[in-house]
This record gives sequence, C-alpha cells and structure tokens, in this order.
Amino acid sequence: MIANDKPKLTNKEMISHLTTKGITFEKMTEAEAMRILRQNTYFYKITAYRKNFSKTNGQYQGLDFAMLSDLAIIDMRLRYLLLEMSLDYEHAIKTKILDIITYDPNEDGYDIVRRFKTMHSSTYKNTVNDFHRNHYLKDMYKKRQGNIAIWTLLEVMSFGSLSILIDFMWKEKNQKSLKAAHNLHKYAKNIRNASAHSNPLLVNLYSQSTRIKNDQAVVSYASYARISYSQLEEKKINDIFSLIYLHKKYCSNPMIGTRIVHLNELLRRAERHKEWYASIEKLCDFYLTFKKMVDFLAD
Repeated sequence: MIANDKPKLTNKEMISHLTTKGITFEKMTEAEAMRILRQNTYFYKITAYRKNFSKTNGQYQGLDFAMLSDLAIIDMRLRYLLLEMSLDYEHAIKTKILDIITYDPNEDGYDIVRRFKTMHSSTYKNTVNDFHRNHYLKDMYKKRQGNIAIWTLLEVMSFGSLSILIDFMWKEKNQKSLKAAHNLHKYAKNIRNASAHSNPLLVNLYSQSTRIKNDQAVVSYASYARISYSQLEEKKINDIFSLIYLHKKYCSNPMIGTRIVHLNELLRRAERHKEWYASIEKLCDFYLTFKKMVDFLAD
C-alpha cells in the first residue's frame, strides 16, 4: 500500500487545518466557509490562491478565507470570459480562412486539404479520427469521409490543430491577413486550454516558473497597448494579450463591443474588495496590465 503524503480531511478538518496556517475566518464565518466548500468549490482549488500571500514562520499574514473565496470567484469569471473570447476568435479565424479559399480562383476547397494532408499527415489523421469518433457528426462523417473539403475539416478541427493549419496557409498563401494568427495563435491556445480545463490563472503570477523569453512579434503588438517588455515575460500576460489582440483583429465590432462590456464588468467585480489586495503587488500589477488590455480592445 502506498502511503499518502496528505490524508483525506472532512470539511471541518480542512477549516481547522487552515487556522493552523494562520488563515482567519473574520470576514467570513467558518459556517459560511463550510457551505462554500460543500456547494461552490473544493478545498484544493480554493486554497491554491493562498500562494499570493506571504508567510512568516509558517503562518500566512493578513489572509482571511473570504479573500480566497473572492479570488476564486474573480478567477472563475476571468476563465469563463477568456474561453468565450477564444470561441469568438476561433469562429472568426475559420471564417477568414474560408473567405480566403472562396475567393481564390485556384482553389476548389478540396485540393488544399490534400496538400495539408501530405504536409501534416499526423495532424490530418488525428482530426479525421476525432471526426470519426464524434457521436454528433456520424451522418456528416459517413457522407464526407472519402473526400473532405476545407469547410468540413475546419468544422471538426481542434483549436490546437487549427494553429498548424494557419501556419500551413501562411506559408502557402503568404496572406497578410493571417499574419497575426500565424504569430499569436499558439499563445492564445495556451490560455484557451487553461480556461477550458478550469486551471487557476491568478496563482504563481510573475514567478520564475512562469517566466518566458519574449517573442518579438508579441512585444511589437503589445506596444500599442502600452504593455511593457518585462510584463510580457510573465507567460499568462503574454498569452492573454495574444488572445485579446486576435479578438480585436478578427472578430466583428458588435462581438468586440459585447466582450468589452463583460470585461469591464469583470474589472469592476475585481475592485469590489480592492483594499484586501492593496499590498499584494503581483495581483495589483496583473490587474493594471489586464486593464490596459481591455482599454486596448476598446480603442
């Protein structure tokens, strides 16, 4: 039998454990915290946000359970909104690709798929396998499996595989309209996947583990939003900005307008208890940088 590093705890034992770490229950009672753990979230996720706060002699300083709950709510709303923006962009870039093919007299919609299959056989095979396994698309697969057109391929292609198709078309067509997608889609994919899988975003900000080497293309685009070179060394900043830039570049004005409303609602929600985080420099920096992105989208 393998020994567990951490034993299973009841919710009451979880709360007792947190108190031994210096986490208080003054802004929120233990009974309220118990209800949240049973109905709204779970211990492992909500306690992840404690990493934003400092410790002295193993005790968290100035950290109340209500602050963890508040950050969990803000983070959830951020993830949901970024996922919606990913879906907006995904639809828009697929529409752009089909527009390029439609108005290219040298393309019939089928030959480009054959060329893509030759150049990227593994990606093509994975896409077709997913198509075959999709229970909702069985009729479509039966009709089109032998001769797949670009509009069918796009319909079933994953966000990650779409990155490879964009790069393929960029090299083949040298279409300036695809330049931003060619440069940034791979970064937008990271934040889309993290959001889709409910990975907490407001943790480990500006840590050594999330630092990356700057991509000069991203630095160039981000200069329009007044986001600094050093800020872009934070992977999450780099990836979120990439998605926001792509949304601005490819989505329709009405869709952008809708998301701006939602983003500003999120910013106001994040400020509801801003005094709680005034001394947490990394959270304040992230908020200010994110606000620049929202302002850039609105310009």
